[in-house]
Amino acid sequence: MTTVHTLASGSSGNAAVLSCGDTHLLIDAGISCRRITVALKELGLTPADLTAILITHTHSDHISGLNTLLKKTDCPILATPRTCRELDCRFPGIEPRLMEAEGAVTLGEVDIQPIPTSHDASGSCGWRLDTEGGSVGLLTDTGYVTDEALDLLPGVDMAILEFNHDVEALCSGPYPYYLKQRILGLQGHLCNEDAAQFAVTLAENGASDIVLAHLSRDNNTPTMALNAAAAALDGAQSALELSLSMAGILCLWSGVMEILNVCGLSRRIAMLFRPLLRRLLPNASRDEETLAAVSANVSANLLGLGNAATPLGIQAARRMARSCGGTASDELCLLVVLNTASIQLLPTTVASVRAAFGSAAPFDILPAVWISSLASVTVGLLTARLLSRRKGGPA
Repeated sequence: MTTVHTLASGSSGNAAVLSCGDTHLLIDAGISCRRITVALKELGLTPADLTAILITHTHSDHISGLNTLLKKTDCPILATPRTCRELDCRFPGIEPRLMEAEGAVTLGEVDIQPIPTSHDASGSCGWRLDTEGGSVGLLTDTGYVTDEALDLLPGVDMAILEFNHDVEALCSGPYPYYLKQRILGLQGHLCNEDAAQFAVTLAENGASDIVLAHLSRDNNTPTMALNAAAAALDGAQSALELSLSMAGILCLWSGVMEILNVCGLSRRIAMLFRPLLRRLLPNASRDEETLAAVSANVSANLLGLGNAATPLGIQAARRMARSCGGTASDELCLLVVLNTASIQLLPTTVASVRAAFGSAAPFDILPAVWISSLASVTVGLLTARLLSRRKGGPA
């Protein structure tokens, strides 16, 4: 079984423990050795039980307890090559215990992959940790979600993700200007909104647990971070449900249109509009295929199938454009007006959206739709005719 315990998270210190069988990894040591020891004891561990210490970068809130902790454990320290060089400069005698993670590394029962981050610390990184019991991703202290994180973290079961600050709270807060710019910069920290969007990506790729980490004490609150995450995740779920619902409705009505075509009913419906279309589009009506495409397009619009009507409208427009010589004719413009105004008898698409959002009577908008669509078509036709006459075109 794989377990993850956050010992501390935030600007005042960071540390976490991942355990899988006899493998125990401490991720960062940004709190005192005493606090780490007490936290490990609560988990039934001691510093001597640690398999390795993983360091994300050398800022004090990630390594402040490291020097003392090293006296209580003989385990190696895993970090990127540049972070290893920084640690070697700061802690004399540490060099023999440093392990450079230039790529994937396996320690005990855990496969470890460093993930470069964008932070103002040399060699900073996050981690992906894979075990037989699941996978964990850690991404904190980064100005933005790096390409490597976008590539490597989707697919993890759990993500520990930085929700450092609320942008408005930071900008209106007491921090000096230079510090605000540092935090907001590309090598700063991840804001709630950007983290929430990445959380959506992780959730869509299978993450079942997302831990909100490294919250700023002065520029964020747990409520702000949770609200941002919840809004993004709920919005993505609603969009998915609506998209699936709309796809189903459109597939249904596209199928209905195909059935109408096969049985000849759509042709009969189109015949009803041909006398009117011959008056509105006399030149286009001379070509039977163009007239058929326009009639089918109008029929689909009357049924409120905007997306199903679009291919038919494009087909008609392409046929009409052949005789335009590169310039849209009045009749082609009129076809665009008819499609934009789109008089409807049955607002199928709108009703399906209303139904997807739980409307008990999705078609109770019929009178309003009839009035508004009739008004829009009337105004569109009158305007098109007026403009045509002003430029000397056919009435």
